[in-house]
Amino acid sequence: MLHRRSRETIPATAGSGVVLAGFGLGMGLVYGLSTGDVGGELARLLGASMTRLPSVLVPAAIAAMVYGLLPRLTAIIAYAALGLCLCLEFAVELLHAGPSILKISPFAQTPGLPVAEFTVTPLVLLVAVAAGLTAAGPAGLRRRDLG
Repeated sequence: MLHRRSRETIPATAGSGVVLAGFGLGMGLVYGLSTGDVGGELARLLGASMTRLPSVLVPAAIAAMVYGLLPRLTAIIAYAALGLCLCLEFAVELLHAGPSILKISPFAQTPGLPVAEFTVTPLVLLVAVAAGLTAAGPAGLRRRDLG
């Protein structure tokens, strides 16, 4: 049975999946209509957008972990982690910083589909990291006296 606080991560997970699926379907439909291959492009771009789901789940898992361990700092730390990932992307793209600084961002770890080759290893690792971080949240809640 799910811990009552871990149920709060389900909307973040499901919502992220729905949004990414919507983006993939929209891109696939528009690009498929322009190329005349709706079925092929729809499946290809839907799959490409859904490979981003594990990297989206990591910041949500960080928030779940911090909520269990340091509840008063949850918003600050969660948004700081997300902002760090965004700043790293901007630093590489706009300031021409070395791409090696992106190694700490979960968003840079997923395969760059549909252009790059699909590899499952980074996705499995990101899911494992997200699951571990999410599990740490309820563990932190259990050690507190919440009545």
